[in-house]
Amino acid sequence: MNEPAKSSRRDLIIGILVGVIAIGFIFYGILSMGFRVSGHTLTGRIVEKQFTPRPEEQVSISIGRKEIRAEKLDGVYLFKVDANGRLYNVEVRKETYDANEVGNSFTFPKPEE
Repeated sequence: MNEPAKSSRRDLIIGILVGVIAIGFIFYGILSMGFRVSGHTLTGRIVEKQFTPRPEEQVSISIGRKEIRAEKLDGVYLFKVDANGRLYNVEVRKETYDANEVGNSFTFPKPEE
């Protein structure tokens, strides 16, 4: 009757190579997602620090791994950064605002134009 098709050794090797290459591309994609893309950040000097208090209480809720955390926002923390002769307004977190002073070097993501 009908005999099952026999695969040759060549077909087996080709199948294994295609599988290894496909898995390699998947691993490369996963590993390269963790790196920052070069050319998409700017570095400049902080020329001014601004804090604008919020008139009303605002609560930011973020859901972490197994916890719900609420954070009260005091206001907007802003750096004016001179990078490449251009002035950028960069909104930062309170910890970053407190850790940096006017005149420090600061790296930030390049804004979309």
